[in-house]
Amino acid sequence: AALQASVDAGYTSNDVAVLLAEAYVANGQLGLGLDKLKAAIDARSAAGNPAPEQWYRRGLGLSYKNKLVDKSAVFANALVQAYPTTENWAGAISVLRLVGKYELQDRLDLMRLMQRTHSFTEASDYAEFIQAADPRRLPAEVLTVIDAGEKSGKLDGKDPFVVEAKANATARVAADKPTLAGLEKSAMAANATGVNAAATADALLSYGMPDKAEALYALALQRGGVDADRVRTRIGIAQIDQGKFADAKASFDKVGGVRQPLGQLWSIYAGQKAAGK
Repeated sequence: AALQASVDAGYTSNDVAVLLAEAYVANGQLGLGLDKLKAAIDARSAAGNPAPEQWYRRGLGLSYKNKLVDKSAVFANALVQAYPTTENWAGAISVLRLVGKYELQDRLDLMRLMQRTHSFTEASDYAEFIQAADPRRLPAEVLTVIDAGEKSGKLDGKDPFVVEAKANATARVAADKPTLAGLEKSAMAANATGVNAAATADALLSYGMPDKAEALYALALQRGGVDADRVRTRIGIAQIDQGKFADAKASFDKVGGVRQPLGQLWSIYAGQKAAGK
């Protein structure tokens, strides 16, 4: 009560707003404590003085420990917005992976963000990407990730898992490449479904053809029958890969449902790229 009175009176010395937040946490009122901590961070930002990095980390750590998905997303977003270091991107993405309980396709798009922010920190990050992409489904992307992992020294090229994934992906690429033009043509046909358009767009995106992928994802949304939030996410990724950062941010801002925290992280990244950061 005394700390709240001090904050209400405009007292800011000795980080009183953070002391208030910690008091609520210690009193078993975690949600309110996290809200007070975020309010303290926002007040610092509004005054033109970024809050210390450890304030964001404290909120993210408490949210993660207590498996609070929404709060984790709030502090993860705020952290990488204020301090977009490689380490913080890795932490924010990893926390969302762990508390979000995402399905395989959702995790794939989180790992794609980790790839583009260059925030892989250990072999398990590369392994999760390989599993989510699947050498049989997105072989070209798997090979790209394996190559990056080996060059970083974090992925052992002699590991049986890596050897098998590379062999399967290499064989699949050889089989896939001659068929891509035909798949694109079929997906754009008048009688093709939204599902077909989205699946073909997935393949084209993984083969480094984001412009063609973007067009087919847009067609998939028009035809319907698809997971709209997944498709919107991937339209944004295709736009990122073309350097259309402002368009990408707008696409990510439309992502809702369980993917919304994922879309928000991507949106922050797109915004930073648009600002030349």
